[in-house]
Amino acid sequence: MRLVGANVLVSALLLSASLPAHLVALWREGRFDLLTSADQLDELMRVTRYPRIRERLAPALAGRLINELREIAVVVKDLPVVTVSPDPYDN
Repeated sequence: MRLVGANVLVSALLLSASLPAHLVALWREGRFDLLTSADQLDELMRVTRYPRIRERLAPALAGRLINELREIAVVVKDLPVVTVSPDPYDN
């Protein structure tokens, strides 16, 4: 199993020839289980709606990945509360 950050997922969507895109392709092939959480899915939805991201990313592409994550990824629940970053979205 692998924990993949939201920034890696956004990079995979923006740059199809990037290492993050390769990781997503391997996950889609079933090479490993991807761990996510409801908070990460919310963050991914929020970030992919930023104007600077939407200029470069089709909403349908982001929506497809988010739906795949909901359906196929291992959704981890009951995560501990962490407050190490001044940005609450980075915790």
